[in-house]
Formats: sequence, C-alpha cells, structure tokens
Amino acid sequence: MYLKVIETGPGCFGVEAAAQHYFHKSAKNLSRAEAAMIVAGFPNPKNFTARPMTRRVSWRYPQILREMNNIEGDEDVRALLKN
Repeated sequence: MYLKVIETGPGCFGVEAAAQHYFHKSAKNLSRAEAAMIVAGFPNPKNFTARPMTRRVSWRYPQILREMNNIEGDEDVRALLKN
C-alpha cells in the first residue's frame, strides 16, 4: 500500500505515477536502474529527483543497485520477484 501512496516527486504519488512522470512507462517496465533512481529520491523526492537527476540521486542510486544485486539470491526475494 505504501508504494501506491508515497510521494515520489513533485505532484507524484505512488511508484506508478513516478514511473510515468520520470520515464514515461509503467512501473512494471522500469529497469533496475530506473527503479533505483526513483528510490534514491527518498526521503525528499520533491528536492531529489530522477529527472533532472540531482546530485543526491546520482550518488545514491548506484548504491541501491548494489544492494539490489546483493539480495537477489535470497529465496524470499526470488519468491517475491516471481509474482
């Protein structure tokens, strides 16, 4: 539920709205890097945006990508990704 209502950018609420706003595609079609860019804007997505990419997002999103890769092999994470 949180991902549907969280503010993800100026006037954007939810991950789907952020995907449409920043990348002009559905959230289910985001690349890992694009998803990480959206997440890197938290906790202040009004000031830390994916496009134009702010300094904070450009610094943080590679770290998030590494974290995503680190947990990819976990069986609980794999189960979630299958759904």
